[in-house]
Amino acid sequence: MWHVCLPMLRPVMGVLVINTFIGMWVVYVWPSMVVAGNRRAWPAALGPQNIMTGTFAVSGLEHLVEGGPIEFASIPFRLAAATVATLPSLLCFFFAQR
Repeated sequence: MWHVCLPMLRPVMGVLVINTFIGMWVVYVWPSMVVAGNRRAWPAALGPQNIMTGTFAVSGLEHLVEGGPIEFASIPFRLAAATVATLPSLLCFFFAQR
């Protein structure tokens, strides 16, 4: 029985692992409420989300961009943050392929 059931469970377990990973990656509402003031404790998805909505300012880097921290919410900066946010999901996808 184990020789039949175990090989059939591999795809199911793979889907469960992928869905659990994506579910945990997407959930950021609770951490945003709990650790809102402490940016060092943010999960990986919370920083790019705040950049995309324009509620994120990088202190100390104002001299790099003309206009100050408001320029950090520009479209190229937001798209770069979205790209960085999708990298873990893409890496899991590529390493999980046969």
